[in-house]
Amino acid sequence: MATKLLDYLAQHQEFAGGEDFEVLAQAIEHLQIGEVDLALDSLLALKATMQSDQKRAAKKHLRVLMENVLLCLEFPEKMHEFEWIEKIHEHRDRIAYYMVTQPAVNQAFLEHEWIIAFQKAKKMAEIEWQIRTDTLTWEQVFEVEYGAIIVMQENTENGGE
Repeated sequence: MATKLLDYLAQHQEFAGGEDFEVLAQAIEHLQIGEVDLALDSLLALKATMQSDQKRAAKKHLRVLMENVLLCLEFPEKMHEFEWIEKIHEHRDRIAYYMVTQPAVNQAFLEHEWIIAFQKAKKMAEIEWQIRTDTLTWEQVFEVEYGAIIVMQENTENGGE
Protein backbone atom coordinates (compact mmCIF):
# COMPACT_ATOMS: atom_id res chain seq x y z
CA MET A 1 0.00 0.00 0.00
CA ALA A 2 2.75 2.47 0.96
CA THR A 3 4.63 1.71 -2.28
CA LYS A 4 1.51 2.52 -4.31
CA LEU A 5 1.12 5.76 -2.41
CA LEU A 6 4.76 6.72 -3.07
CA ASP A 7 4.34 5.89 -6.77
CA TYR A 8 1.20 7.99 -6.93
CA LEU A 9 2.94 10.93 -5.25
CA ALA A 10 5.89 10.63 -7.61
CA GLN A 11 3.50 10.90 -10.55
CA HIS A 12 1.50 13.77 -9.04
CA GLN A 13 4.10 16.04 -7.45
CA GLU A 14 2.15 19.10 -8.52
CA PHE A 15 -0.23 18.45 -5.62
CA ALA A 16 2.44 19.11 -3.04
CA GLY A 17 5.07 21.80 -2.79
CA GLY A 18 8.73 20.81 -2.44
CA GLU A 19 9.11 20.54 1.33
CA ASP A 20 5.56 19.31 1.88
CA PHE A 21 6.10 16.57 -0.66
CA GLU A 22 9.35 15.55 1.01
CA VAL A 23 7.73 15.35 4.47
CA LEU A 24 4.87 13.27 3.09
CA ALA A 25 7.28 10.98 1.25
CA GLN A 26 9.25 10.52 4.50
CA ALA A 27 6.07 9.61 6.36
CA ILE A 28 5.26 6.98 3.75
CA GLU A 29 8.78 5.58 3.90
CA HIS A 30 8.49 5.33 7.68
CA LEU A 31 5.24 3.41 7.21
CA GLN A 32 6.91 1.05 4.74
CA ILE A 33 9.47 -0.03 7.29
CA GLY A 34 7.00 -0.17 10.17
CA GLU A 35 8.00 3.05 11.93
CA VAL A 36 4.45 4.18 12.61
CA ASP A 37 5.38 6.68 15.34
CA LEU A 38 7.87 8.45 13.06
CA ALA A 39 5.33 8.46 10.24
CA LEU A 40 2.76 10.03 12.55
CA ASP A 41 5.28 12.66 13.67
CA SER A 42 6.00 13.54 10.03
CA LEU A 43 2.30 13.82 9.21
CA LEU A 44 1.65 16.01 12.27
CA ALA A 45 4.54 18.27 11.21
CA LEU A 46 3.07 18.48 7.72
CA LYS A 47 -0.34 19.37 9.14
CA ALA A 48 1.18 22.16 11.26
CA THR A 49 3.02 23.55 8.24
CA MET A 50 -0.13 23.52 6.14
CA GLN A 51 -2.12 25.26 8.93
CA SER A 52 0.57 27.91 9.20
CA ASP A 53 0.49 28.46 5.42
CA GLN A 54 -3.29 28.82 5.45
CA LYS A 55 -3.20 31.26 8.36
CA ARG A 56 -0.59 33.34 6.56
CA ALA A 57 -2.73 33.33 3.41
CA ALA A 58 -5.85 34.30 5.38
CA LYS A 59 -3.97 37.26 6.91
CA LYS A 60 -2.92 38.43 3.46
CA HIS A 61 -6.47 38.15 2.13
CA LEU A 62 -7.78 40.08 5.14
CA ARG A 63 -5.30 42.88 4.46
CA VAL A 64 -6.14 43.09 0.76
CA LEU A 65 -9.86 42.91 1.55
CA MET A 66 -9.54 45.78 4.02
CA GLU A 67 -7.52 47.82 1.55
CA ASN A 68 -10.23 47.50 -1.08
CA VAL A 69 -12.99 48.29 1.45
CA LEU A 70 -11.08 51.43 2.46
CA LEU A 71 -10.83 52.50 -1.16
CA CYS A 72 -14.54 51.87 -1.76
CA LEU A 73 -15.48 53.89 1.31
CA GLU A 74 -13.21 56.78 0.39
CA PHE A 75 -13.85 56.82 -3.36
CA PRO A 76 -17.20 55.13 -4.08
CA GLU A 77 -17.40 56.77 -7.49
CA LYS A 78 -14.26 54.88 -8.56
CA MET A 79 -15.11 51.42 -7.19
CA HIS A 80 -16.13 49.99 -10.57
CA GLU A 81 -13.31 51.63 -12.51
CA PHE A 82 -10.69 49.98 -10.31
CA GLU A 83 -12.65 46.71 -9.75
CA TRP A 84 -12.57 47.08 -5.99
CA ILE A 85 -15.95 45.38 -5.62
CA GLU A 86 -14.73 42.30 -7.48
CA LYS A 87 -11.61 42.21 -5.31
CA ILE A 88 -13.73 42.51 -2.16
CA HIS A 89 -15.85 39.51 -3.20
CA GLU A 90 -12.78 37.51 -4.22
CA HIS A 91 -11.00 38.01 -0.91
CA ARG A 92 -14.16 37.47 1.14
CA ASP A 93 -14.62 34.15 -0.68
CA ARG A 94 -11.02 33.12 -0.08
CA ILE A 95 -11.26 33.92 3.63
CA ALA A 96 -14.57 32.03 3.82
CA TYR A 97 -12.88 29.02 2.21
CA TYR A 98 -10.12 29.03 4.82
CA MET A 99 -12.70 29.39 7.59
CA VAL A 100 -14.50 26.28 6.33
CA THR A 101 -11.43 24.15 5.60
CA GLN A 102 -9.17 25.25 8.43
CA PRO A 103 -10.74 25.39 11.91
CA ALA A 104 -7.88 27.57 13.22
CA VAL A 105 -8.88 30.29 10.74
CA ASN A 106 -12.06 31.54 12.39
CA GLN A 107 -13.62 34.82 13.46
CA ALA A 108 -11.54 34.93 16.65
CA PHE A 109 -8.35 34.50 14.60
CA LEU A 110 -9.38 37.26 12.18
CA GLU A 111 -10.32 39.58 15.03
CA HIS A 112 -6.93 38.89 16.63
CA GLU A 113 -5.21 39.91 13.36
CA TRP A 114 -7.56 42.87 12.76
CA ILE A 115 -5.42 45.79 13.97
CA ILE A 116 -2.24 44.70 12.20
CA ALA A 117 -4.13 43.93 8.98
CA PHE A 118 -5.88 47.30 9.14
CA GLN A 119 -2.62 49.20 9.68
CA LYS A 120 -1.02 47.42 6.71
CA ALA A 121 -4.11 47.92 4.54
CA LYS A 122 -4.28 51.61 5.36
CA LYS A 123 -0.57 52.04 4.62
CA MET A 124 -0.95 50.28 1.27
CA ALA A 125 -4.01 52.38 0.37
CA GLU A 126 -2.23 55.58 1.38
CA ILE A 127 0.62 54.90 -1.02
CA GLU A 128 -1.57 55.81 -4.00
CA TRP A 129 -4.61 57.47 -2.41
CA GLN A 130 -5.26 59.89 0.43
CA ILE A 131 -7.28 57.89 2.92
CA ARG A 132 -9.14 59.54 5.80
CA THR A 133 -10.79 56.45 7.31
CA ASP A 134 -9.28 55.51 10.66
CA THR A 135 -11.29 52.39 11.47
CA LEU A 136 -13.20 49.58 9.81
CA THR A 137 -15.97 47.48 11.30
CA TRP A 138 -16.61 43.76 10.81
CA GLU A 139 -19.79 44.71 8.95
CA GLN A 140 -17.93 47.03 6.55
CA VAL A 141 -15.33 44.38 5.78
CA PHE A 142 -17.48 41.25 5.57
CA GLU A 143 -21.13 42.23 5.08
CA VAL A 144 -21.68 45.49 3.18
CA GLU A 145 -22.49 45.09 -0.52
CA TYR A 146 -20.53 47.93 -2.06
CA GLY A 147 -22.16 47.74 -5.48
CA ALA A 148 -25.41 48.85 -3.83
CA ILE A 149 -23.76 52.00 -2.44
CA ILE A 150 -23.06 53.42 -5.88
CA VAL A 151 -26.64 52.76 -7.02
CA MET A 152 -28.04 54.53 -3.94
CA GLN A 153 -25.71 57.51 -4.51
CA GLU A 154 -26.69 57.76 -8.18
CA ASN A 155 -30.38 57.68 -7.25
CA THR A 156 -29.86 60.43 -4.65
CA GLU A 157 -27.93 62.58 -7.14
CA ASN A 158 -30.68 62.15 -9.77
CA GLY A 159 -33.44 63.30 -7.44
CA GLY A 160 -34.44 59.87 -6.09
CA GLU A 161 -35.35 58.29 -9.42
